Amino acid sequence: MSTQQKSSPKTPHKQPHKVLIIDDDAFFRKLLADMVSGIEGFNVVGEAEDGVEGIKKAKELAPEIVFLDVVMPLKNGIETAWELSRSANPPQIIICSTMKGEAVIKDAKAMGVCAYINKPPQKEEVVEILKTLATF
Repeated sequence: MSTQQKSSPKTPHKQPHKVLIIDDDAFFRKLLADMVSGIEGFNVVGEAEDGVEGIKKAKELAPEIVFLDVVMPLKNGIETAWELSRSANPPQIIICSTMKGEAVIKDAKAMGVCAYINKPPQKEEVVEILKTLATF
């Protein structure tokens, strides 16, 4: 005698948005990773300490969102943003830096950056930006 169960309709399971953090400051990467990990629907899939490593990890991990510092060794954030924005599946890029000024923001936007926040960000600011980008 066999028992058969009715199969229930499958409900789509929404995967968390994949986030990559590229910053040369290990303390800041940890701080931001802890913030993002505490936000439902987002998962930090990797970290990198410079632009070269960040581009490599972005190719491997295919993040949907990248937090990116401006001043880093080997390849700065503006150059990294430009390269990431021209990839086959470009992530949404959030510049997170202590650098301020209209020129930096203008350069960043020209390179495909979606948002700019000052370091250190407040968790509410990170939540707001991520939730906004997640709707696109």
